[in-house]
Amino acid sequence: MRSLFTKLAGLAFAATVLLTSCEKEGDKITLNQTSSPELKASTTAPALLKDDAAKPAVVYTWTPAEYGFAAGPVYSLEFDLKGNNFKAPRSLTVGSGMTTYSLTVAELNDILNKLGQKPGVESQLEVRLKAALNTTTMIATSASTALKATPYENRELPADRWAIIGDATANGWGKETPMTYDFDRKVWTITLPLAKAEYKFRANNDWALNLGAMSGDDATKTAGPLKQGGDNIKITEAGTYTVTLNYEVTPATYTTVKQ
Repeated sequence: MRSLFTKLAGLAFAATVLLTSCEKEGDKITLNQTSSPELKASTTAPALLKDDAAKPAVVYTWTPAEYGFAAGPVYSLEFDLKGNNFKAPRSLTVGSGMTTYSLTVAELNDILNKLGQKPGVESQLEVRLKAALNTTTMIATSASTALKATPYENRELPADRWAIIGDATANGWGKETPMTYDFDRKVWTITLPLAKAEYKFRANNDWALNLGAMSGDDATKTAGPLKQGGDNIKITEAGTYTVTLNYEVTPATYTTVKQ
């Protein structure tokens, strides 16, 4: 009898402890969250360089979320554009039982790219920490912290690097003027002042690969196909132009548009 009484007393005590951390709502038991995590960042303006991809960009630390009992929530860092109120955040799961995470330059750059931010343009983000016992239970979030960074271009350039050269450019025939590759459109482009003169396209700072007009009659056109070693392209009116080269098609094509 004494043994039975001891067991019943133990069960009553366990139930009392459990109810201090739980509330019963009908047939559903709801866990009580007693505190949200507090997030801190080692910097709010990291410099992102491709050569430093594996190095830390920001070290995040936080206080654990408290639930009134021993729990092991899974923590995630959420990133979204400033003012978007985390409507479409990018999430990075950092694990359970942790209170710090070292975000690398490559990870942050990838997040910025996935948020649609352009390389070379400073972006402003908001970051918060989410703690959850599972995907739908007891989700706690920290207050957000600010973050600004300029992503770099992580995609690889084509093997041939194109430029324009000629006396229509300020550098003349002695030095080429590099073009910029547009990864989304897959074309080379440049906007610059051009004199009433001539130019050609040249790759890799060498005449082994150069493109010009298909013929002398085509040389004054502002758009068209190109051929290896073709005629010099003529600028008939001085001004500022956007010159575009598409080397992804055969034959390669160009446009020269006055601004």
